[in-house]
Amino acid sequence: MTRLATVNDITAIIELGRRIASFSFSKAQVHDLTARKHLAQAINDHTQIVLVAEHKGQVVGFLVGAVIPYWFSKDKFATDLAFYCHEQHGNYAPFLAKKFISWATKQPKVIDVTMAVSTGIKHQGRIGKLYEKVGMTNVGGVYTKLIGIEHE
Repeated sequence: MTRLATVNDITAIIELGRRIASFSFSKAQVHDLTARKHLAQAINDHTQIVLVAEHKGQVVGFLVGAVIPYWFSKDKFATDLAFYCHEQHGNYAPFLAKKFISWATKQPKVIDVTMAVSTGIKHQGRIGKLYEKVGMTNVGGVYTKLIGIEHE
């Protein structure tokens, strides 16, 4: 089952976030209080959405998305900010993506939906196929440069 997240899902989302962060190329650390604050804001902000996939009462995936204005236009686009399903429950991923796309297409002035793969995980091709399966088109790539990060 996929559904809108509630504040009661935040702890489970953060735990899944820690899991994907451990696989990611990024060295950014999950800061619990910051994550809680941002997720609570997203859950309560009409320009953002937080979805969860639930299996037997346990959150096994999530998608956080937002509507953002183009810097040069009155038009807007929707983009995913975080998207992950536990490997054993990847079958929920298309449902989360479709639900996000459906939500995005109903938002005022949104003219396109963007989803990206930015973790550097080796399964990029599989995720790209998922995006294409739900009607998206590959239009480029993501490039990054890691810089020194100091943590509190």
